[in-house]
Amino acid sequence: MNLKIFSSIPHIIITIGYWLNRVNHSIVICYEGGLDENGLPCDTRTPAQTERLTDLLTILHKMFPSAKIVGHRDLPGTTPKSCPCFNAHEVFGYIEKL
Repeated sequence: MNLKIFSSIPHIIITIGYWLNRVNHSIVICYEGGLDENGLPCDTRTPAQTERLTDLLTILHKMFPSAKIVGHRDLPGTTPKSCPCFNAHEVFGYIEKL
């Protein structure tokens, strides 16, 4: 079962749910973008999106301090993917240490 929360943060959608056939729960945060003008994977985050994602991940980390910050592409067993078109742990992993 997945529960979608359409946040008040522009261009960001939060989905809370679980992976099918997995015990682990997850919170999925999607941002608008990720493709270049040719439809190819590309990091298109704006400074405002990065700031809002930082704020959101900081809040979620306080709620779930043992959670790991990773991109969909970095999850075990996923089909090779580009999303989120950047290394989420490199960019936001420092939040896990706050």
